[in-house]
Amino acid sequence: MGRSSGRHRRAEAVVTRRTCPPPSCIAATRGSASSEGSSNGVGRTHNQQLGSDEVAGETNQRFLIFCHGQKGGTGKSTVASLLIELAPERPLIVECDDAVPDVARRYAGSGYAGISVPLVSAQAPDDTLVDMMTEIERAQDSVIVANLPGSAGFIVDAHGREIREVADACGRTLVVVYVIGAGGDSARSALESARDGLVAHSHRRVAVLNEYFGRSARYAWDAGAREMWPGDEATLPALTDRVAEHVRRIDAPLLDIAAGLSDSLHVIERSILRRWIEQCRPIAELVYGPL
Repeated sequence: MGRSSGRHRRAEAVVTRRTCPPPSCIAATRGSASSEGSSNGVGRTHNQQLGSDEVAGETNQRFLIFCHGQKGGTGKSTVASLLIELAPERPLIVECDDAVPDVARRYAGSGYAGISVPLVSAQAPDDTLVDMMTEIERAQDSVIVANLPGSAGFIVDAHGREIREVADACGRTLVVVYVIGAGGDSARSALESARDGLVAHSHRRVAVLNEYFGRSARYAWDAGAREMWPGDEATLPALTDRVAEHVRRIDAPLLDIAAGLSDSLHVIERSILRRWIEQCRPIAELVYGPL
């Protein structure tokens, strides 16, 4: 695939049908389904010429989104939750992290549709990926958000081309949101995926720099990394530690918590959470377009 640099776009950072299942559901079973990260962030676009199918994908209103990252604890689940709740339509949730299925837990009792897929712990992960993509191919939902475990790179990056083919066949825009955590390994793995993995084969790519990690993340994602990254960039604002810790303990959608549907937060905490969600909205806009 040919690549060419373009203008940079900057942005501030950031289901009542099948019910989301409890996290214990097995691979690809239909009918089944945190906050790190108070300041504004920035995003940019590094546009590319990827051929006519890129143009078709960019104008498509059906999405297949993977929240990717090099390891656990980078903020992938937080970003996945934002993309789920800020989607233009209520999405199908694909929870691939059976070790820490925090996204499935958050939405299990809220009427979202979902699939639970033990992508990494499966004895035959390639077969499990086939099962998952078959379910995605069958799905009628306009938006699908998949939360990947930190160790999923070895399987999804190896099959990036095949995943792209499924997205194209289903008329979906394939979006990879890569969350950058602390240290150089996170940045390096993102760029490796951009060279020949899932990122390289996607229609859209968004690197999300988690402000929670402060300078360690910013130093790893330096000017050289930005130059090589073939997509958009945004910052996930840091939520205050106290509110973030409380939100992590509540298994309910973020917007419901912020609206006071749960009595677990004080008024000031809900206010801070609502402001933070609004600061994160530009991340969703890089994925979906203007909301």
